[in-house]
Amino acid sequence: MRNLIPLMAATALAAQAWALPNAATIQQSMGFGINIGNTMEVPITSSCTNMNCWGNSFPTEQYIQDIAKAGFSSVRIPTAWYTHADPTTGTINEGWLDSVYTVVKMVVDNGMYAFLNSHWDTGWLEDNVFAGSHPTGESSTATTDSALVNKLQGQFWTQIANKFKDFDEHVLFGSANEPGVNDVWLSSGQVQFTAERVALLNRYHETMINAVRSTGGNNATRTIVVQAPRTDEALMLSLFANNMPRDPAGVGYLMAEFHFYPYQFSLMKQDEYWGNCFYYWGEENYSTTDIAHNANRQKVISGNDTTYVLNENQYAGPAYTDSVFAAIKAAFVDKGYPVVIGEYAVIKRPQLSGENLRKHLNSRVTWYKRVNELSNQYGFVPFAWDIGAEGDADHTIILRQNGHSGIYDYNVLNAMRSAYGLDTLEGDIIDSLVTASLDVSNRAVQLTYTKASSDTNETGTFRLNVGGKDWSNYVGVSFLAKVDLDYAPLKGESYGWIALSPFAMSGTNWAWSDFNFSTDDILDGQWANYVFPLSSNGMDLATPTNVQAFGINVYGTQVTGTVTIDNIVLLKKDGSADTLATFNKSVTGETEGIIKNAELVVPELPAKILTVGSLGTQGIQKQAASVPAKMHVNIQRGTVTAMFTASSAAKGQALLLNGLGQVVSQQNFAGKAGTNSVQLSTGFRGPAFLIVKQGSQKYTARINLK
Repeated sequence: MRNLIPLMAATALAAQAWALPNAATIQQSMGFGINIGNTMEVPITSSCTNMNCWGNSFPTEQYIQDIAKAGFSSVRIPTAWYTHADPTTGTINEGWLDSVYTVVKMVVDNGMYAFLNSHWDTGWLEDNVFAGSHPTGESSTATTDSALVNKLQGQFWTQIANKFKDFDEHVLFGSANEPGVNDVWLSSGQVQFTAERVALLNRYHETMINAVRSTGGNNATRTIVVQAPRTDEALMLSLFANNMPRDPAGVGYLMAEFHFYPYQFSLMKQDEYWGNCFYYWGEENYSTTDIAHNANRQKVISGNDTTYVLNENQYAGPAYTDSVFAAIKAAFVDKGYPVVIGEYAVIKRPQLSGENLRKHLNSRVTWYKRVNELSNQYGFVPFAWDIGAEGDADHTIILRQNGHSGIYDYNVLNAMRSAYGLDTLEGDIIDSLVTASLDVSNRAVQLTYTKASSDTNETGTFRLNVGGKDWSNYVGVSFLAKVDLDYAPLKGESYGWIALSPFAMSGTNWAWSDFNFSTDDILDGQWANYVFPLSSNGMDLATPTNVQAFGINVYGTQVTGTVTIDNIVLLKKDGSADTLATFNKSVTGETEGIIKNAELVVPELPAKILTVGSLGTQGIQKQAASVPAKMHVNIQRGTVTAMFTASSAAKGQALLLNGLGQVVSQQNFAGKAGTNSVQLSTGFRGPAFLIVKQGSQKYTARINLK
């Protein structure tokens, strides 16, 4: 434990006549920091009426003391102001100012620096680094009143600065959080952060700086942290290095902030066609059995072959981190602007087990250590992202929920401490996590569906990414499922229905195939083994040699309840089988639509399980073949119109899916015998898949929306 430097009267509440130490001076004492995440920044809305609704209670003295005892010298306090203020006058609720003051004072009284910012808070500033009209989608726009945003920025920070002006240099202010990070993605890429937008962002920053400085006292020279566009390391270098905002206090009292989440290693949860997740980081942790997920390997596709070649400069790899940090040091620290890493973190990959999991967890430790080593060397202050959630311990170092306190992730914490020359604390979570990963007791994934009060059919999708696997040797699929659902009729209708619909997407264009177990097929509330063939009598795969995804849809009318799924198995011609998913360790799929929750449960299986369906033709409903020649598609900007014929009147549904199998637009209709037309509205652009179903007929078309 380091020796804490005593503070003058703890909070230094007496205003001083001399200037506070400059940013470079206090950076040398700030060490390494942590975020009090998902707490003070919770926006207050009609559906979230207090700051506890993201899972964390008001910070306690014990929690703040635990942070100090762990060795942290600085605490970042993400904070909401906009939703605690009168929208007309911009006046912040005095009780909220007092609450934030209490947290800041606890941090400072425990010998640490408090970095107080203005966080996302519904995006009142962060999502509005625009002047006038700007895109919100492929074919939609909005208009931002940047003058109003700027006015609120000044009003808020005048009040905040006055509230905290008597604290000494142990309190720092941050103008924003991640300005522009939620910019919409168009088919051409993310909306560009232009020089004009940088100038507007700096106007917001300068309004904040001027508001703080105008309150006088210690605020005249208090260190202020300004955020790069999107707090992205690349934009930090390309757009912010020579465009720092102006400060009336002169040179030396500003710090620059970026956040460090190299996506493929830090946050990415599944492999994609353009690249893989990285599980292993650092030479000592590289895997020889899972080369595709090493952080210095690059995916190379040649024809039908995929290889992974060594690339020391691979994005998110060790060399990338070293080069980015060195460049930021040269562009900012060397020019008199110390740097703050406001957030950084790496998730855990629960799908790994045994030694692969150990290598991955050690990779996280190595990465955290390197970030802190470079920060200490270069004049950065790193703040680890921490949300305190024990059920999602990816971002938890210090415990603070369910009556628990103290250190949780000793391994990551000791990596930080070692970078600053502190001793190693006794404790280890890696062994326990690896041991737990070897538990193969049977579990299943339970999906909870919630109905909506509407007059439209509902869809809940559970999808597994397969990654281009060859299924040509399989003749069918089976899975265990317990369907315990209620369904109500649509408004004005006399009956309701559900359908359990396994689907797959295959080929480079992610062509859609599916098979329906109808309401009459489903064994309500009972475990059953659902089986169907991979053929024209079942699910007819467009490209069996290249299957991208497999999933299960529940279609229905006002559906509520649960579906529990286990042991998805691929059946071979010789009677053997391969397991696709068992869910014993984690929920490995993704959910869409009306699925409210997906969690692991221990299934209570009966002694005898009935089978629904078969690999033959008995009990299998033959799917209508696609008849693209009978459907004509007209594409206009923002709309897709399908014209087709039907043999009889029946209810119908049109679905528009993107390349990931996600529904981007849908429309239910009452179809008639003969010629029909249905129109979908969409802002989506790019390759898509159109599916139109009416009764027993189904039409499909691959389209490109421009």
